[in-house]
Amino acid sequence: MPEKIFVKPDYTIIVPDVNTFKLGFPFTAKHAAAKFKHPAILESVPDKLEFKHSDSSAAKWWTSESGVIHYVTVRRSDIEIIPKQGHSYVFARINGAEVVFNVSGGTSKDGWSDWLRPEMEMCANHKLTDFEKVCAVAVSQAKQPTLF
Repeated sequence: MPEKIFVKPDYTIIVPDVNTFKLGFPFTAKHAAAKFKHPAILESVPDKLEFKHSDSSAAKWWTSESGVIHYVTVRRSDIEIIPKQGHSYVFARINGAEVVFNVSGGTSKDGWSDWLRPEMEMCANHKLTDFEKVCAVAVSQAKQPTLF
């Protein structure tokens, strides 16, 4: 049964009933973490990262940059959800590092809900020191849970 975290009467974070999450941490090519190596990184995938921008006039535009996505698996017990309204962004701490999940969300009769998934990407370019903290508690490749 999914866990529901009620942040406000009209805002809920829904966390699936899983033991681990596979997290993708995107970094632009120029970021210090782009070339970071750690035994807990499952894979590093080169990718074109897309960024949405807006200004005070509500104009929106997209840019892209080359980068890499590092994938790690983190135990649910190592993730502390911060009860803060984010509307498609869920704030959390992993091993003391503040991170932001980029999630799906939407409205219903009860207000806005954000849904975490067993596999998801984080917002881009977390600090290298924070990513190192995440890697320190990530499940190593040798200890990956089997799905079968």
